[in-house]
Parts: sequence; structure tokens; C-alpha cells
Amino acid sequence: MTPLAANTTTLLSLGTLILQIIILGGAFVLALVALKHPNEKFHHLAMRTAEHAFLIGFLVSFFSLVASFFYSNVIGFAPCELCWWQRIFLYPQVILFAVALYNEKVNKISDELVFLYSFILSIIGGGIALFQYYGQMFNPNALAICGIESVSCAKIFFVSFGYITIPMMSLTAYILLVLVYFFRRHHIRKLHKTN
Repeated sequence: MTPLAANTTTLLSLGTLILQIIILGGAFVLALVALKHPNEKFHHLAMRTAEHAFLIGFLVSFFSLVASFFYSNVIGFAPCELCWWQRIFLYPQVILFAVALYNEKVNKISDELVFLYSFILSIIGGGIALFQYYGQMFNPNALAICGIESVSCAKIFFVSFGYITIPMMSLTAYILLVLVYFFRRHHIRKLHKTN
């Protein structure tokens, strides 16, 4: 691995680890708020996350797009078929959130639909990422059919921190987008009442 690839992988793996910690904390806060926990700090944090959900969704999807382009076009990791499918469910979300973010300031849009589309795309893409991760790490035979005519889906380009691979990075992004959907959905009525 070249120094550029190694440094990029270290940085992105560290970012993935930080996002996973944020996901755990966010899930904890969302669970407390959903259970009507009386702590006002948790409600405030959940409301702020919901208010900035378009921006968070855009940043997560955009940086995931940039990372995937960087790995395939600069570093030279050829994407496999399952990687392409994960990209198919991620790339439209960049446009979806960019348009929603722009229109949020211009006029009210149906954010329920934006997040419903994101949720559906993220569940499918995350399922593909989870399947590929499982195949790479635990059962390569599950991915045997993939890569007959192209790059093998079982090929592992790197493993950071003992478990982070490219499919794990993808899965982390999808889980974060799903979590943002639940924050927005939980607080959508409050947001509409205050605006």
C-alpha cells in the first residue's frame, strides 16, 4: 500500500470509528428521549440534531461519495459488484439532501418524503454492506459468485483496528443516515409547530 493509501485509510478508519461512537451515543440519546426521559439536555440535543438533519445527511452522503471516488480513482482499489450496488443506494442521497438543504431555506418541503427515501435507500444499501462485510470477514463462500467476471467481492483491501474494512465504512454511513431519519421523525411535529 502506498503512503497516500495508508494515510488515507488510517484517517478514514479513524473517522469511521468516531462515527460509530457517535452512533452509539445518538442511539442512547434517542432512546432516552423516546422513553420520555426528563433530562432537558437530551431533548435539546435530539432537537438540534433533528433541526440539522438535512445538513448531517448531506455531509455523511457527500463525504462517503468522495471517499469512494478517492479509493477507486486515486488509490486504485477497483470496486466490486457489491460495492457498486452500495454506491447506487448512496449517491442519490447526496442530491436528495443537497436539494432538500437548499429548499429548506427557500420554502418548506416535504421532509417526510426526503427522509423516507433516504431511509429506504439506506436500509437496502446497509443490508448489502452488511452482507459483504459478513462474507469478507466470516464466510467468503457467501461471496463466491461475485467477482467471476470482475473484482472479487471477498477481496479485502485493508483491515483497520481489527474490523474496519470498506464495507464497514459503508455500513457505518448507512447506519448514521438511518439514525438521523429517526431523530427527524421523532421531532418532526415539534419542528412544524415551532416554524
